[in-house]
Amino acid sequence: MVFRAKEPGPGMALDAVPMDFSYGGSFRTLPTEAYERLLHDAMAGDQTLFLREDAVERSWEIVAPVLDSSATVHSYAAGTWGPGAADELIAPRASRPG
Repeated sequence: MVFRAKEPGPGMALDAVPMDFSYGGSFRTLPTEAYERLLHDAMAGDQTLFLREDAVERSWEIVAPVLDSSATVHSYAAGTWGPGAADELIAPRASRPG
């Protein structure tokens, strides 16, 4: 059995490959690394993976006060519903399962 897979790289070429394929064994080139793809898209003028400047600026307007605050960080064990302070915060309006 075979299926169609996109060849690595910026193009949109599909090729039939056996179901036990590996990119290294099926294509002459290896898949691009994430930053390699990002840099290629930037140099080619492809803005698909990029946010507009106004969206980035607005995001920083929202996040900066949180990063600058000196609020207490509440630790909690992995796999739990979170710190007890979260329960106290939402207690008047909701309850957690379990």
